Formats: sequence, C-alpha cells, structure tokens
Amino acid sequence: MSQYKEKAGISRRGFLTASAALSGLTLVPFASQAQAAATDAKAFNAFMALSQLITAKSDLNPALADTIYLSLAQQDEDFAARIKTLNAFVADHNLTSANLQARLDAEQPDVADLPRKLAKAWFQGIVGEGKAAKTISYSDNTLMYAAVADVLAPPSYALGAYGIWSSKPPQDV
Repeated sequence: MSQYKEKAGISRRGFLTASAALSGLTLVPFASQAQAAATDAKAFNAFMALSQLITAKSDLNPALADTIYLSLAQQDEDFAARIKTLNAFVADHNLTSANLQARLDAEQPDVADLPRKLAKAWFQGIVGEGKAAKTISYSDNTLMYAAVADVLAPPSYALGAYGIWSSKPPQDV
C-alpha cells in the first residue's frame, strides 16, 4: 500500500477529499444563478413579464429564464434598471407585443433594444452580438423549435432510418 502512495504522491483519503471538494464546486454556478436572480427580484419579475409578453408564452422554462437573465445582466451592467424601465413603460401604456417595438423606437430609444434581445435569447438561445455572443441553449429549450416540434426533428436528429429523405412524401399532405 505504501508503495502506491509513494508512486502516486497522494493518498486515497487525499484523493477522495479533493474529489469531493471539486464536485462541490460544480454546484456554485447554480447557487450564484439563484442568488443573482434574487438580488433584484423586481428586475427579474419585470424580465419574466416582458419575456411572456414578447414570446406569447406563459410557461417559460425557469432554468432557462435564470440563464438568460444572468447572461443579459453580465453583458449589460444597467440591465436590471433598463428592464424595470421597460416594464413600467409597457404597463403605463398598456402595450401589446404588436405595438411595443414601434412605440419604443419612437418614445424610449434607451430601452428599445431589449425586446429584440429577449426574443433572440428565448427563440434562438443566443445572447449578445458578434464576439460577445454566447449560445445559452440549443434545440431542447429554444422556442423556435417548439413551434415545429410536432413535424420536424431538431437539427442533427434523424427523422427515421437512413435514406428516409429519398422516398416521396405521402400524397395526402
């Protein structure tokens, strides 16, 4: 037993302790997400209300919501204040998704970019532009695939056996 300890340079107990410590660190991002969302509950609630308005979905994925909120807040230090301003404007003027962007472009240019950023994050799973862009979700959570999920498989998934695309579609379609 001592010969292995000398060769490896670490005891079994040391290895297990280090492994437990490292596995505990994997939980830190999840704790920080919940903490970041809780630091400004009004901003997060405004974010959720606007997300529901823009996506026309009331059952948005809470884990993805945390990720989107944190990613947008990381890229824009004034995000919390801006999202609350936007939400107040929408509530004060009783805006719908149909007339939101035109009104914002005309009356609130400082927050006019937010609906586009929210839509891009929820539908495409991307936050940011250019080199700062981050993919935060792919086909499993993004809304662009939910609209056609009953007919199309997500990219990189086969719809059937090899060569299925070569047969003619049914005539009753």
